[in-house]
Amino acid sequence: MMIRALERSLQHLLEHVKLGEMYAKNADILESDTPAGEEVRALIKQFIDDSEPDTIDLEIELDLRYYEYFPLVYHDGSDEHEWDVKRYIPRPGCRAPHVFLKDGVTSTYDLFGSGPE
Repeated sequence: MMIRALERSLQHLLEHVKLGEMYAKNADILESDTPAGEEVRALIKQFIDDSEPDTIDLEIELDLRYYEYFPLVYHDGSDEHEWDVKRYIPRPGCRAPHVFLKDGVTSTYDLFGSGPE
């Protein structure tokens, strides 16, 4: 699991480096209101669109597993799902997904409680 995360992390790092190089190489015309400036901005936009932000790798972000060495682990006996870097499928022993509820304040994590009461 960690190897996958490290590989994706390296990929995203290299994308950030490349993007930085694109900015640095074109710094003098990047914000200019010229055809050359428009062309550079279009190239950078296309690069960003093609590389996709690292924040969409939900399976990397949420694929933490506690199948062993955790005080409470429930194995439901189901087969492992096919791993997809952009699609997170919650399972017992894995990190719970997080969203804010409709009230905009309450987190799904808030519903788990705060521990022994």
